[in-house]
Amino acid sequence: MVQHMVRHALGLILLVALSSRVSAQAGEEPAEYRDAIRSGLREYDTGNLAEAKLYFTKAHAAYPNARTLRGLGMVAYGLRDYAAAVAHFEQALVSTEKPLSAGLQSELRELLGRSRAFLASVRIELDPSDAQLRIDGVVRDHEHGRVLWMNPGEHALEVAKEGYDPLTRRIDLAAGAELVVALKLEPLAETIARRPLGPVSDEKGSKVESPWFDPSAAPVERSASVAPWVVLAVSTAVVIAGGVLLGMAASDIATVENADTRTSWSSIESEYDRAPIRSGTGFALVGLGTVGIGIGIGWMLWPSHTPSREAARLNVSLGQAKASRLVGESIR
Repeated sequence: MVQHMVRHALGLILLVALSSRVSAQAGEEPAEYRDAIRSGLREYDTGNLAEAKLYFTKAHAAYPNARTLRGLGMVAYGLRDYAAAVAHFEQALVSTEKPLSAGLQSELRELLGRSRAFLASVRIELDPSDAQLRIDGVVRDHEHGRVLWMNPGEHALEVAKEGYDPLTRRIDLAAGAELVVALKLEPLAETIARRPLGPVSDEKGSKVESPWFDPSAAPVERSASVAPWVVLAVSTAVVIAGGVLLGMAASDIATVENADTRTSWSSIESEYDRAPIRSGTGFALVGLGTVGIGIGIGWMLWPSHTPSREAARLNVSLGQAKASRLVGESIR
């Protein structure tokens, strides 16, 4: 009830602010803008915020100004998208097209403060500072050290720049949190595969062949696939099932062997017939599962023979260092 009254009061303020300007400057504004504003105000006043957002967005596209930005911010506030509300409110306060009156600016700053209380403030420091920043898949204009107001919850930060390894980091934010996130990109390693780094010349013009870069000499990474674990789990389950069948077969055999002369054949006939089937199936499952377990363990231990990027980079650096040392020795 309280929320509805607040929204209704904000709607009346918004109605007076926007409609008065529409009437006063009807000759300067596109007809599409005026129609969208009227429709948006009507939907906002009846509590249809999603529809109001659609009309205000259309009005802003036809004639961007401080009033449409304020309307979009108030709709976002009502939808509890406080990050969008802050962005629209900040733009509305500095817009010089149909600027807000002093009274409206005061009211908007109060709403801006309320909105920020529901958000987390995040300062993202990029290295290099001109790298491209994406937040939840959307490219964001970013000034180094500027505070971004973000909705609570999990967000994905992606940083990329030509010549550098891209970086992705996930952060989980709570309302009111203050966070500094430093994102540093590493330069791409030079791509070299079993070829010399090239002859290096000393000051006298003599050439020293640099060492070879051999990817096979770099540390290898074990397979990170879940497939071996799946094979191992299934094979273990097969062995267990085979063991259960063997136990049941043993029970059937014991029943037949322990029957006395007074026991009728019909009472033990089913056990007699089941025992060889269960034992044969059990032995087969145990054997099959054991082979599968061996395959799974071997798969996990088998190296991929693909050097990691860090290993390749280290190998190149060591080769360059050795080349420099050989040059130094030739000079001496």
